[in-house]
Amino acid sequence: MKKSETPVRISAAGSAALSQRHGKTLGQRILENWQLYALLLIPVVLTIVYKYIPMYGIQIAFRDFDPNLGYLGSRWVGFDWFTRFFKAPTFWRMMKNTVAISVFGLLWSFPVPIILSLVINQVRFHKFKRVVQTVLYAPHFISVMVICGMIKIFLSPTGGLLNLILGTQIDFLTHSEFFRTIYIASGIWQDAGWGCIIYLATLANVDPGLYEAAKMDGASVFQRILHIDIPELMPMVVLNLIMAAGGIMNVGFEKVWLLQTDLNKATSDVIAVYVYQQGIEQAKYSYSTDFYPVDCVFTQSELDDLDLYKPDFENHVKEQEALWFRDGGPSDEEWAAYKQDLIDTYGMEQILEIYKNAYERYAAAE
Repeated sequence: MKKSETPVRISAAGSAALSQRHGKTLGQRILENWQLYALLLIPVVLTIVYKYIPMYGIQIAFRDFDPNLGYLGSRWVGFDWFTRFFKAPTFWRMMKNTVAISVFGLLWSFPVPIILSLVINQVRFHKFKRVVQTVLYAPHFISVMVICGMIKIFLSPTGGLLNLILGTQIDFLTHSEFFRTIYIASGIWQDAGWGCIIYLATLANVDPGLYEAAKMDGASVFQRILHIDIPELMPMVVLNLIMAAGGIMNVGFEKVWLLQTDLNKATSDVIAVYVYQQGIEQAKYSYSTDFYPVDCVFTQSELDDLDLYKPDFENHVKEQEALWFRDGGPSDEEWAAYKQDLIDTYGMEQILEIYKNAYERYAAAE
């Protein structure tokens, strides 16, 4: 038999208070709860200062920026820089490496904190449990530069821990096929312990009565994990997976840059490092301040072409020379293929033609 629902009755005083509250203006409600709005003001101000105000500088991507002229004084070039980036000889390699490191890093590193939290949650000796947690959390507080230094020491061909264990003398950082494994494995070691904190906090809120009931029903440890722990973790797992997938193109610049060598660029050349090299190391915006004879022998279109081809050409030559130095030099077929690749992909003929024309103009002026 269905119970009849009792209507909720509001007293006259309560009704008057509600109507009075709804009748207040926004300013009056803010004054009543000013402490809460004051707390809200802090993250709002930080978001505006660090997220919205810097967006003014995004226009530098659409201008030929000159520090002497500032943002508004620099020449507007539209999508020229984007077009140049997409036409770069190493664009597809950088895109493939960026996506590969991000995707493989997510696939391998995401489950590890979950597994760690499930294992630690089963430890019943509290002192031992605290020691394990401390050891696992500690690497998170080591700086990236120190981590990379440790990696280079452990992987050193002379006295490195891994080579001592394997009985070899391999310089792993000079082999491109090892770079992704080194990058992802070191990232798991550094952040897995820290990542399991939120899962341990979730498991700490599980009702102990569920475990007692499962034990009385004869459930094993694995069955309790499968039917109690994992369902409790799933909402947090889904949330963290969504957040991790949202930053899938954000490969850490510092670690890649510190571990990158000319010999492993085939797998370590990512977009973040390329942006740093072009924007900071080569300072593309400062052509007008290089040196005096440039304006005498090069035209602006030739400078633009050099800007397009020369950096990638030089980096490719440097990378290939380092590989040949390690492997003992090229064969005749490899040398012929290398020269043809410089012509077809890296604009060697265009670069030589530009220098030839510039030299002829300079000689005529002299």
